[in-house]
Amino acid sequence: MTAREAILALDLGTTVCKAVLFGQAGEVLASAERRLAMRRTGDGGAEQDPETWWSAATAAVRAAVAGVPQVSLAAIALCAQRETLVPVDERMRPLHDAMLWLDARGSDLAVRWRERYGPALQDWTGLVPGAPYSAGKIHWWKQHRPEVASRARWYLQPKDDLVYRLTGRVATDVTLAARTLLYNARVRAWQPELLADLGIEERQLPPVLAPDEWVGEVTRDAAEAWGIPPGTPVLLGGGDRPCEVLGCALAPGEVMESSGTTSNVAAVTRDPRPGHPAVSATPHVVPGQWVWELGLAGTGAGLEWLGAWVVEAPHGWADLDRRLSASRPGAGGLLALPFFLGARAPRWSPEAGGALVGLRGTQGSPDVVRAVAEGLAYELNAALGALRAAGVRVEAVRVTGGLARSSVWNRIKASVYRCPVRQGQVAYGAAFGAFLLTARRLGWPVDDKTARRWNPVVREYLPDPAWVRLYQTGYQVYEEVYRRLSPAFSALAAYRRLSEEASPHNPTNALNPDDGLC
Repeated sequence: MTAREAILALDLGTTVCKAVLFGQAGEVLASAERRLAMRRTGDGGAEQDPETWWSAATAAVRAAVAGVPQVSLAAIALCAQRETLVPVDERMRPLHDAMLWLDARGSDLAVRWRERYGPALQDWTGLVPGAPYSAGKIHWWKQHRPEVASRARWYLQPKDDLVYRLTGRVATDVTLAARTLLYNARVRAWQPELLADLGIEERQLPPVLAPDEWVGEVTRDAAEAWGIPPGTPVLLGGGDRPCEVLGCALAPGEVMESSGTTSNVAAVTRDPRPGHPAVSATPHVVPGQWVWELGLAGTGAGLEWLGAWVVEAPHGWADLDRRLSASRPGAGGLLALPFFLGARAPRWSPEAGGALVGLRGTQGSPDVVRAVAEGLAYELNAALGALRAAGVRVEAVRVTGGLARSSVWNRIKASVYRCPVRQGQVAYGAAFGAFLLTARRLGWPVDDKTARRWNPVVREYLPDPAWVRLYQTGYQVYEEVYRRLSPAFSALAAYRRLSEEASPHNPTNALNPDDGLC
């Protein structure tokens, strides 16, 4: 039997690492995934053991390639989570657990830089200054772990770490460099003022290459670990978000909404300047194009928190649909502000906290789940509004990510957005985008029309007129509640910090049944 030529795409996400084998017709030959754990700290931190990136990737790849023995591996395509950072020493050993993109520590740097540099900061970096970016993590290590910062030879994002382990080469790509708050993507250079202010040297940051460059070949050690041929070429690839945008194969008038651990709305353009203060611009993996985007905080993460602490956890999107269907539209008058990890775009309020408003004794756990899902839809609608205000034509929204398969949530969003919501055939959006980029680099006949044919719309959700009227009112109430609660977020954040510092119990003042008080 003649071996089929294939590309192995690896998507190293925040909570899941996916390995997907794609054939020459864009078909999925095999796939596997492995979970990644994260650790929350009591001071707003979120960390991950960087060794698990390689172990999860190894397990996922071995499982995927074992399912299709008759394959000739043409290349490896890479994409990964952005902004997450790990410091390594001269021997490439981690000096500290990686600080994830959702780690809020170090956010004071963005505040200070916004005050010091004003509009120039966003003009240089293309980013709305905030907590997620890599610079804040370096700042935190310098302030709180100086012994780590003093020994750091390199600061690497997750894909950079994979590239080194696969090929022995240290390199990053422009889509990742542009998410550090240190890189000027328009001139393709690290911004010297910001490096000097942070107190690091350019040599501590990886060389920046184009996403469609061949970065090297798989070493013998890496090949043995993954169960693939040594010498397999590796395409550098890009961040998960621009790869998802490419994988969605957007038609004119479509924008992307990706919802998994978090949510993001994005549009493709050739203009590096959005002209809207809430919209970030980062280079696309496609040369000459830019992605205008707004990243929200804690979509899937918020639903997981809800499941763990408030109601019984939904198990997958089908169970989520069942729970959403058990509550009527509007969740019985219950409204949620879904700021479980603070508010990112378009509000950029890191001290914002989540809230349930309108609780009554007639409501049950399905109403809580639905209120959160509706609140997330309202917040996504606010982000789409910022894209529209920046001049983007939003005629339909193409959904991808783990939560894209929730049909009830898609119906809710279509009515909140007041435009069609479209679900594509390919479940692995970022991996598919990395595959397309690599296929084009190999010279396979892949253009935009081919990509749309390989990832067609399989289901379209249209706005329900009755739901539209309800959700128009709901969105107005949502914005009013946010406006009224917003002044209290700073005080609530201070109260939360006091609570985090307090002892969990005080035995000397504990109530005693004999006191007659309990």
